[in-house]
Amino acid sequence: MKIARFCAAIGLALLTMPASAQNTDPAARARIETFLNRMARPGIAIVRGQPSPNITTNSYFGGLPRMPPELGWPTSTITNTPMFFAGQIDLADLPAIADRQGLPEQGVLWFFLAYDGIVEERERVAVLYDPRSGINWSERAAPAGLARIIDETPYLLLDASDPFARLDLPRPMRFATIPTYALSGPIMDGEFSSEAQEIAETARRTGIEAAFGPMRDGPNPWEVEHGPTPEGWPYSGFTAELAAGVVAISLPDPDTRNERSPNARWTHAGLRLRAQIAEETEAQQQRWRSRRFEPLSAEQRAEFRAWIASVNARAEAMPTEQTGGYRLFYNLDYYFQQTDLFAGYAGLARGTDIALPPDYRAPHDWISSGPLLDQMLGYGFSWQSAPQEHFNDTLLLQITGSDDTFWLPECMLHFWISRRALAERRFDYTTATLECD
Repeated sequence: MKIARFCAAIGLALLTMPASAQNTDPAARARIETFLNRMARPGIAIVRGQPSPNITTNSYFGGLPRMPPELGWPTSTITNTPMFFAGQIDLADLPAIADRQGLPEQGVLWFFLAYDGIVEERERVAVLYDPRSGINWSERAAPAGLARIIDETPYLLLDASDPFARLDLPRPMRFATIPTYALSGPIMDGEFSSEAQEIAETARRTGIEAAFGPMRDGPNPWEVEHGPTPEGWPYSGFTAELAAGVVAISLPDPDTRNERSPNARWTHAGLRLRAQIAEETEAQQQRWRSRRFEPLSAEQRAEFRAWIASVNARAEAMPTEQTGGYRLFYNLDYYFQQTDLFAGYAGLARGTDIALPPDYRAPHDWISSGPLLDQMLGYGFSWQSAPQEHFNDTLLLQITGSDDTFWLPECMLHFWISRRALAERRFDYTTATLECD
């Protein structure tokens, strides 16, 4: 109740600011910034490095955990399978901060999830803790029962036993102290929300650049040319394998009734074409699976693009009344975009840039025009209600869904722990929230 009254009061104060303070002139911005800073909390921004096979830090996303032998790999009692490893943080790596909210200064945290689009049950979350820092524990092998991270692309394009389907790509972490603001809920509903968000983004970037120097923005994925348009596409065997997988899973299911065309039926001709394309996609996937990070010759690239063009042409020529009321494909290029960068980053995780699309080869510190909202401590952020509901809890970790967080698209994942549980080092009391646009 106190949280609700607090947030409502902030929202009311912002919404009742004079009209001149609800625009972007410098004086109005200064008043908004002053208001926000009055309630700011220090937090720690996490800056992801690019995937790498040789991570020397003890704080990183993805890959395999380095754990003491006495710690077991967590298993979910809901899914009865080993959990997905999200990352680990050596607390001694964190910068000094005015308010650690009870977080220990030494020790390592390991974050695990049973993730299939749901995380809210406590049985789907495991945070392990060891009070020692700076120890070079051996990398733990993945357990045999580890499943796909999530049944969505690009992971759905891979066999369930494929390491790229079961493990996130390993990426080192760096940390910077930043101010954070209570921007969720009623505050973001006010007319000033865009200004407040811009102030928060500027403060985050300023803190990061104060720690590391000027940082470079990367390309906006939506403005990057993806296959099959560029001459160099597909960039590797893995690019071709994933593109063939996109074709395979984009084929409509003949057993699914089309609600918009209830009287439509699959004809023999439609079923034959579907089976033919499915057979071709399997052959393409098999062809490139063992050659993922080999360069393709100009002839091989041209041959693969010609096959994609042939698939599209044959699908377009087949009337929808022969395919159950469905078009065979709507927009393959959209899904190629989702897999091209994954193939490139997977290559980086294996120590090669052969699969990386050219637009991503120039040095950059993050994708698009600003740092992600990955964070520890401070106020959590979401466009929805989780930061309000956990206002009195400590934010152990916030992971931002983005174009290069392939298993968490357009979502915000939080790990929360109560101050009491944190003081008692009861990390088994950690809960998680997942909020998606």
